[in-house]
Amino acid sequence: MRILGRLILASLVLVLAACSDDSNGKLDGKVPDQKVGDAPPPPTELICGSSDCRDFVFSKLTLPDTNNPIGHDYDNDGSPDNALGSILGGLSTMAGGSLNIQEAVDGGVNSGSTLVLLRMQADDFASDDSSKAQAWVGAKTACCSDPDDKPGCAAEAKTKCFAGGATFFPDKDSPSDALFNGRIANKKMFYGPSKLKFVLPFTGAGDLELNLLAVYLEGEVAADGKSISKGVLAGAISQDDLNNTLIPTIADMLNTTLTDPTTDPQVAGIITTLFDGNTDGTITKEEVKDSSIVKTFLGGDVDVDNDGEKELSLGVAFEAVSAVIDDKGTPPDGGPKPDQAPPDAGPDGPAPDGPAPDGPVPDAPGVD
Repeated sequence: MRILGRLILASLVLVLAACSDDSNGKLDGKVPDQKVGDAPPPPTELICGSSDCRDFVFSKLTLPDTNNPIGHDYDNDGSPDNALGSILGGLSTMAGGSLNIQEAVDGGVNSGSTLVLLRMQADDFASDDSSKAQAWVGAKTACCSDPDDKPGCAAEAKTKCFAGGATFFPDKDSPSDALFNGRIANKKMFYGPSKLKFVLPFTGAGDLELNLLAVYLEGEVAADGKSISKGVLAGAISQDDLNNTLIPTIADMLNTTLTDPTTDPQVAGIITTLFDGNTDGTITKEEVKDSSIVKTFLGGDVDVDNDGEKELSLGVAFEAVSAVIDDKGTPPDGGPKPDQAPPDAGPDGPAPDGPAPDGPVPDAPGVD
């Protein structure tokens, strides 16, 4: 019982940490925080010239923890808002590694099933007060031959998909209206707010598909313009998504963990104690809603659209490398192979086979 109490306490501390952490989690030179209603509307389209756009693919997504607060300061209190990240971190801590959501996210990125594509437009990628951007969910891509071999998959993906210059397609169901206004100052980018469809893989429960509101993107653009570091993707989840998508997915994840024969019996006991109110061996979405770890934030924590109803904040860190986004072609089933050029990579014909060894594929649209 002493161990159980410590684990429950640790999980609750982690859940509350993001709302009380003093660190600001911000990059220098970012524009003042603003709510959606106070900000200018996003652009209606992004049209690239011959050299004013660069394409990127997110090569790493990192969930927050108590030592690494991530998010956007929606309420201007000096701290990044990230209620959902805290819930996910609390669940992972509570289960002692059996619910390793970060591992699932890493696997999704490295296998090529969880991809975020970003196109930036600027006259100068070191400094531009009127930069624009567009983001997509990437089509599933064969980034490694054996996703179950996690170390091998990560190594292969780094060469095959994330070395720079590989070609990717937006997913056929990805919205095309994730457009952003923003700026770049001293090679630090800041875009938003806009909206974005976002997918997080969940341990034992498939993917969590969210339609984020009030999305902000920030990060540091490398001097050579071929990578982004210290990136933050922040957004908010509506009450509808919270009730109809997030809560059922958490219930599925917990049930999968309970029925997994490899789950530590003590961990299973903790999950049962915290979530299975009637101890029938099955966790319902209603029981997840009533749990102490989740219930604190069910009412949301930020009102990003000034409508009087609070949304649930989320923030993840990211890194990105140069890519070629073919948003005109149709991806083959399962996504393109990064070592093959799309059928029509640009106005001058197909791009050369294979990713460029040192940067984007020449003459491809959206790449400088």
